[in-house]
Amino acid sequence: MDGSPIVVTENVVEYRKAITELVTAEDVVLEVGCAEGVTTALIADAAKQVVGIDKSPSQAAKAAARHQGIANLSFAQVDGYDLAAVRRLADAAGIRQFSVIFIDVSGSRKVGDVETLLVKYEQVFNPRLFVVKAYQLKRLIMRCQLCTVAGHAVYPGDNLAIQYFVLWNQHTLCPAVNHVGLAQAFSCPATV
Repeated sequence: MDGSPIVVTENVVEYRKAITELVTAEDVVLEVGCAEGVTTALIADAAKQVVGIDKSPSQAAKAAARHQGIANLSFAQVDGYDLAAVRRLADAAGIRQFSVIFIDVSGSRKVGDVETLLVKYEQVFNPRLFVVKAYQLKRLIMRCQLCTVAGHAVYPGDNLAIQYFVLWNQHTLCPAVNHVGLAQAFSCPATV
């Protein structure tokens, strides 16, 4: 992975805050692990088109029933790890590329599983941005010591303007562009 920034969130509050700060009216969004579609419907308020998928037939059905009538929103029962099925779903909907992919795995997946999923989705869809809710990954990132920027040592939580962390590749961390459009690069020590 070398091109799509990844916003890593720990909980539903952070995950949903990313919608208002990062999704635009031109975005075509996929949410992997949509459950009953509550967050997916919030994304639909901000985006051009949204597709929510969940591997659970009952969750996907509940989401579709709960949010029927929202024109730019659809749901399907698809395992997020089955990229061929996700690609077919996108093709059937006339979607060539998802510009933003939300992945809600909460605490149900290990960090390595999340990384595998991100690599696969980047290869197939090349989104401009990922937003991931994975508390294990966020906690790992928060344990990283960040480098010195402009002569100041910066650590997680030190700067309130840094609201999210973004993985630009497997070993480099950056805070996401904040509300004033500022981005700074950090790197995780090899000892972590």
